[in-house]
Amino acid sequence: MKKQIIGGLAALVLLIARLGAQPVSKTDIVALLDELAGPPASVEQAFERSYPGADDIADIKAFYSPWIAKLERANNELETASRNFYTQNPMGAPQPARQNSRVSPEQRSAMDAATAELMQKMTSDPAFAQKFAAMSEAEQQAYITKLLADKGLKPATGRRNTPENLPAGSDVDWFGLSNELTQNAMEIHQWDAYVQFQQKYADGHRAIDEWAGAEIKKLPTFVFGEYGRDHDPEQVKGVKKQAASKHRDLAEQMLKESMELFEQERQRVRTRIMPLNDALKKVSYGENYSFGMHYQLVLGAQMIAFGELNALQQNAADITTEAAKWEDAWRNLR
Repeated sequence: MKKQIIGGLAALVLLIARLGAQPVSKTDIVALLDELAGPPASVEQAFERSYPGADDIADIKAFYSPWIAKLERANNELETASRNFYTQNPMGAPQPARQNSRVSPEQRSAMDAATAELMQKMTSDPAFAQKFAAMSEAEQQAYITKLLADKGLKPATGRRNTPENLPAGSDVDWFGLSNELTQNAMEIHQWDAYVQFQQKYADGHRAIDEWAGAEIKKLPTFVFGEYGRDHDPEQVKGVKKQAASKHRDLAEQMLKESMELFEQERQRVRTRIMPLNDALKKVSYGENYSFGMHYQLVLGAQMIAFGELNALQQNAADITTEAAKWEDAWRNLR
């Protein structure tokens, strides 16, 4: 629940917290993001990253493989957590654990029924879940009080719960954090700057190719025996060398611009994932904590965060490979 609560709401929150550990990936997503290498500063560096062997086959994965291995381990942790959850809860919703307490069987039954009903409603009705998360403390308390009363349980009374006696993480709005990250990741225009960047330089290289074609057409033609007329191969090679140099210079310019763009995108992703990541660190990534009805949502949000990192890495790899391609072409014509 997003706010400190009293009475019946406090009892329900603490009951959900007793469901047991619900681990997520223990990877610090922000730290992994900061480890990611962006595009290099020069075409020479791009070539070294993209062509690590003695052959002419580009293999940028070799450069990023240590980082990719960490991301894959994080994804495997998530898959394991999700698989274990559904193995233990085939219906997709955890059942409250039975605990020794001073409450009567009737009271326990009412609490279990109320918890199960609220869990089901929160997981099956996103509109209700969002509405509930936006309620004030008094509105949340009134709703839970009525729910417990409908099950035959009169809410307990007592002093207000404080951060000192609530479980760690009870003050975190898991629904809000996870939902915001998920919704932002679905924004269709989030990569527009990168797409426009790609198009800009694709157009630039296309213009160079058109220039080279036009220059070659201007060259005088000669008769080459039975092969007919054609341009002088040496003069054609000279034009191609000039074009290769232009492509290389443009690739160098692209890298300079891409470094700034990459850092902007890194900061955008960092801002998006940091709130959830900080909250997960606070509860030791669920090692001894239950997210209750929000567990699946948290798992999904963390998976989406890893997807954001994967997309950023792929963009950096594509830019590096593109620059290396023009460096390789220039070297082959020297």
